[in-house]
Amino acid sequence: MLSAVEVKAGIYFNLYMKYSILILFILIFFISCKTENSKKIYIVTEDAYNKERKERLDSTYLKKYTDKQKRVYDYQYRVNDSLLSHYFHVEKEINNSKYIKIFEVVCPVVDSIVCRFNNKNIKIYKYLFDEINISDDRTDYYFVDELGIVFSQNMAWNIKYYYNPNEYESIQDFIKLNEDKFKSSFNMKQEIKN
Repeated sequence: MLSAVEVKAGIYFNLYMKYSILILFILIFFISCKTENSKKIYIVTEDAYNKERKERLDSTYLKKYTDKQKRVYDYQYRVNDSLLSHYFHVEKEINNSKYIKIFEVVCPVVDSIVCRFNNKNIKIYKYLFDEINISDDRTDYYFVDELGIVFSQNMAWNIKYYYNPNEYESIQDFIKLNEDKFKSSFNMKQEIKN
């Protein structure tokens, strides 16, 4: 027969093992998601009708993280670096460039072109966001896997968005100079569905 001390030790050992396994699963979950730090960026908007009218959004943060199937890019605009006022969520499956998701809307690839950036070749993808009943529909997003969105142009409002222009200016200049080389998304329909 077991003494009371041995019974208590057995109970504590069982609880210890259960919680150890739970903690191990939690650690495996967090390790499987590779998180990169938030990076402060800024976005410049340009009104195509009035090129003098430019607005700079200073308090934008880009947070990138990767899990086994996808890479996620979260753009957060904060007022006074504290209050979240705008959130922009982009997902791209690893090894699949046929589409990205913006706010869970599937955006098909229109075209891609390779350019030189920081002494290496990068591929710029052009994706179409075209969701009915959304004010910003018909937007072309220019996307680089390592960087996220570098440039976008809203066709309905005719506004251009430059993401981190000091850092990505050469890519944005390349896009503007070669815009006619990318396929047009004007007549493209939303073909990919979940």
